[in-house]
Amino acid sequence: MAVTAVGCAILFLGCPHPRPPVENGHDVGQMEELGDHLLYLTAKVQASAAEGTLPDGPDKERIAFATRDDPPVMTPFEGYRVRVARDGENAAVLVCTRDGKTALLEDLGCTARLDVEHWRSPSPPACAFTSNLHDACAGR
Repeated sequence: MAVTAVGCAILFLGCPHPRPPVENGHDVGQMEELGDHLLYLTAKVQASAAEGTLPDGPDKERIAFATRDDPPVMTPFEGYRVRVARDGENAAVLVCTRDGKTALLEDLGCTARLDVEHWRSPSPPACAFTSNLHDACAGR
């Protein structure tokens, strides 16, 4: 019995443990989960824009206003730079790297899906919106 236990321990410890998939230096599962959270955040920002209540001003103030009834929405984004764009009654949210230099995820409030996963690109753009909010949301 001792041989079996030792054999199992050697087999378990000697085998490599699976690592989470990585794409372009990003943990795929983590980025996909962040994308799911972004859809919810964007819906809150979009609702404020559609109601005409989303304030002008710094991104942090706009986000704080849009999430005032549910501040934990921002927990997954702690440490990331989050930006907000508005065009009339439409809004978009951009998530960038922790250093604020590179775009990771971009979501338009007028669509039901996550719009751009910049992190999947081998050469992601700088932390700036790449989608034309006005054109993308026209007629929606």
